[in-house]
Amino acid sequence: LRSYHNHTVHCDGKNTVEEMVRSAVGAGMRAIGFSGHGTFLPDLRYCIQPDGFPAYIQDVKACQKKYAGQIEVYLGVEDDFYGVRPIFDRDYTLAATHYMQKDGVYYYVDYSEENFRQNVKEGFGGDPYRLTAYYFDILAQFPDRMDFDIVAHFDLVTKFNEGGKLFDE
Repeated sequence: LRSYHNHTVHCDGKNTVEEMVRSAVGAGMRAIGFSGHGTFLPDLRYCIQPDGFPAYIQDVKACQKKYAGQIEVYLGVEDDFYGVRPIFDRDYTLAATHYMQKDGVYYYVDYSEENFRQNVKEGFGGDPYRLTAYYFDILAQFPDRMDFDIVAHFDLVTKFNEGGKLFDE
């Protein structure tokens, strides 16, 4: 087993890097990668803070050394389409978009169902298909916009659509 999309207390996760590595070792995993949320300046609530990258990098590298031979530990980042890409040596990059910018306004994709419905109403004329088409148009621009290795949760726009209650997928 391998997992490359993991967040820690350095951004919006609940556990430290080492707690997660120990858990992964205990579960018999072969590899774990950390992909802390890169900086998105309009909203830093879920991101590694701009001055927090040295500690994040240090924690992951310390676990790479400490657990060498037991599990492969990788250092990554989840760069948002509209984010500021932190510059540091990393093993991989996830590309994601948690927000969409339209007409100078940022719309969350995955904040809450209520927020999603409001975004459809205010930014997309009440048409959820216009919002989803806009979202996938952004995803299609990833190769021209950034270097990345993995697209993270490319279906994030469906997060609140259980049972097709907002639109037909």
